[in-house]
Amino acid sequence: MRLLYGVVGEGMGHATRSRVVLGHILSRGHEVRVVVSGRAHRFLTEAFRGRAGIEVREIAGLVLAYRGNEMDPWGSVRANLRGALGKVRRNLDAVAALAEEGFEPRAVISDYESWTYLYGRSRRIPVVDIDNIQALRRCRHPREIAAGLRTDFAVARIATGLRLPGAWHYLVPTFFSPPVRMPRTTLVPPILREAILAARREPRAHVLVYQTSTRNEALVPLLRRLPGEFRVYGMAREGREGNATLRAFSETGFVEDLRTARAVLAGGGFSLMSEAVHL
Repeated sequence: MRLLYGVVGEGMGHATRSRVVLGHILSRGHEVRVVVSGRAHRFLTEAFRGRAGIEVREIAGLVLAYRGNEMDPWGSVRANLRGALGKVRRNLDAVAALAEEGFEPRAVISDYESWTYLYGRSRRIPVVDIDNIQALRRCRHPREIAAGLRTDFAVARIATGLRLPGAWHYLVPTFFSPPVRMPRTTLVPPILREAILAARREPRAHVLVYQTSTRNEALVPLLRRLPGEFRVYGMAREGREGNATLRAFSETGFVEDLRTARAVLAGGGFSLMSEAVHL
């Protein structure tokens, strides 16, 4: 079967999860075209280089802007509007190329990616959404979980519902099991990469720090005032600054630092939390 697969490129969790799913799809003999944005494009291109049955193409994706260690909503809007017309044209060309080449997918799988979702919906092709954030909308949660944050919680649920509405089915990775409140929803365990499943826990002295925003310049000075050793990923630079070692992204190095970390500091990424819980 021919499948179209979309991966959002903000952060790396979507890419590492998608690599597992794509590997499973290929092992079943399916043919797949992948469209992906951001850093995830290079990651998936390298992961499947030379593999038959798959082609990875780059598109322009949505980005998040940060101010310090917080997501900046208006900054994100401005960042996405900047050059928006060119991005839209580029993405439309990428999608149109599929039809021109005679690739007609029977189904679409989207890991929180909007362009493949729109492609499938516009052509009445079944769309399967793999997306942990859908737990906000498609599951029932105790009232106390949003105590003091009712408005934020309501806005988050609405925004989640607007992202990929009306998909054929929703697969929601989760490490807890809230009651499902909407149809066409299946809760599944976290989708973990083989490197994590094969890793053996050996706690040492360092703390692993994962930071999505490269503009959080207050982070490293704060870490330097704390006791202990920190290994920091996501700052887009390398080197040692006091007790903090800044590392470039390396899957092998990251897994090694994670399996041997005594603790993890992170900005809330689901994939990293899932890996930490597993280990």
